[in-house]
Amino acid sequence: MKWSLLVPLLTLACSENVKAPNRDWGQELAAEAVESKAEETLEPVTLPERAERFLTMGFEESRARLGPLRFTGEAELRIVRNGHDLSVGEKTVISAGPDGSVRIEQRDQDGHLTREGIRVGTQWYVRNGDGRLRTADIIHNERVRMLAEAYAPLALVHRLLGAAARWADRGPASVAGIKARRFEVQAGPTETISVGEHELRIVRVDGSVWIADAGPPVAYELSLGFRTAKAGAEEDGRLTLKLEGRLENIEARPFEVAEAVPPLKALEADLDPLGFLEDLTRTSTVIGG
Repeated sequence: MKWSLLVPLLTLACSENVKAPNRDWGQELAAEAVESKAEETLEPVTLPERAERFLTMGFEESRARLGPLRFTGEAELRIVRNGHDLSVGEKTVISAGPDGSVRIEQRDQDGHLTREGIRVGTQWYVRNGDGRLRTADIIHNERVRMLAEAYAPLALVHRLLGAAARWADRGPASVAGIKARRFEVQAGPTETISVGEHELRIVRVDGSVWIADAGPPVAYELSLGFRTAKAGAEEDGRLTLKLEGRLENIEARPFEVAEAVPPLKALEADLDPLGFLEDLTRTSTVIGG
């Protein structure tokens, strides 16, 4: 660096108040990225060729394209293997509020709250189960990913099926007053996909996805069936995934967050634990134990 450039920089630093860095600058960049993506024109008829673009669209972009929204969805996963039959379900509601705020509620099959998240501005409030809402600390720039995770079923379908999915255009339709186009999906029953150390052989894929004229998926009803096995082994289980989801326009209302618990504080680390030795016997003490 040239020393001649250092002088004006020092002068500027001494003459003006130095502002603390904005911890939430990433949120602003994310919002700009969403706005840019929402400006792209998407034709629903191109779904078969651009499935990833449509099926991985996030809630924020969908809201930017359609206005304030509420998403309601249900997911049920059933696994039958080694004599065991396990079923897990989840119900999700995502509601848009004013100025980019959002609320996510997820419940189990019995209707018990499993987790909730509310974002107002750049601040998140979260809780698990029936506990109190807690202010989420983002000092380490770790963003709460609840929204992306809760709105991910169609992205999961795309990751599982990929090019194996066959999309048939069934023409114009309407979902909650939103103009759309319905597509039926199928997949070849002999195709196999790999997930970790397991191979999934597609047994059944059927259902429909409705794509709004403005681009976002506004509804889906899907059922996927697989046979499972470790790579190179005989088939030893069955996996069934049922998914339903729907978007509708709503009036954006503010979210009230009452008496949120402060964030959990990380334990402070002592960066100089031997400082009390005042450099007199520190080295010898450390070496000698």
